Amino acid sequence: MEIVLRKNGFSVAAVDKHADAIVHISAVGMKIGSSCAAHVRTSVMFTTLSLLPKSEYVQSGTTALVFNEISIASMILTGGFMQQRLAQAVEEHADKLSLKILRAREFQFEYR
Repeated sequence: MEIVLRKNGFSVAAVDKHADAIVHISAVGMKIGSSCAAHVRTSVMFTTLSLLPKSEYVQSGTTALVFNEISIASMILTGGFMQQRLAQAVEEHADKLSLKILRAREFQFEYR
């Protein structure tokens, strides 16, 4: 995924550095007889500083960090050669993510 994102002009930070957005990839699988099944999910997580609504339990003007997650792609894979197919699925998800970001940038500049 990192190679695909860099190829499309996006910077990739080290895990220990603070980033505005984090790409989260999860793959959960199991072996069924001589075959395998896996669920691959890619999402982007970012934080937003939000003003909390008025409440008798919270002071007026209190802010909090809200964690947001946007799902990019999700798929179920079955069959053999799972390691190659998982790598290919992650690359497809990276392409989808890059395309969505590029379209969002175009939309932002188009409607300013």
